[in-house]
Amino acid sequence: EGDKATEAALSWRADVPADRERLQRAEVDVDRASNQADPQLDLTAGYGINSNQNTYSEVYSHLKDTNFDETSVALAFSLPLGNRSAGYALRRSEVNRERQGVTLRDTEMNAVGEVRAAVRQVELQRLRVQVTAEATRLQQEVYDGEVKRLENDLSTPYNVQQFQRDLLTA
Repeated sequence: EGDKATEAALSWRADVPADRERLQRAEVDVDRASNQADPQLDLTAGYGINSNQNTYSEVYSHLKDTNFDETSVALAFSLPLGNRSAGYALRRSEVNRERQGVTLRDTEMNAVGEVRAAVRQVELQRLRVQVTAEATRLQQEVYDGEVKRLENDLSTPYNVQQFQRDLLTA
């Protein structure tokens, strides 16, 4: 039952999924930071309609005329050389990822510890109830025996009162 309780605690506690989310974000940050040092190749294209007319009505009348349309295509390649800031950002994000991993493990261990302590406490209380019930049953037998001894003039009312007090205490 302890394993089921531990699984339930890890799935239902709000701090464990939040720490898992932070760890996933830290891993994405590491990937992004590692990409900053990679070469880039960008392709950009555009198309636009231009006109030499002065009024809006004249512009719309010449929309089918493609003499003044503009088309552009650009290919840009960049290679970072000695990009220290990208290296520092990568190391920072790797350290942050490791810290988030440690935080997640710490949160999970705290959750498991709290569940185990609660299970032990419940088990202790259950045993305490059983022991108390058994002690009460045994004191009842002793009290009943003492009452019978009093009825047969083999005991005193004082002894019966003592056993009655012990029964109430139990």
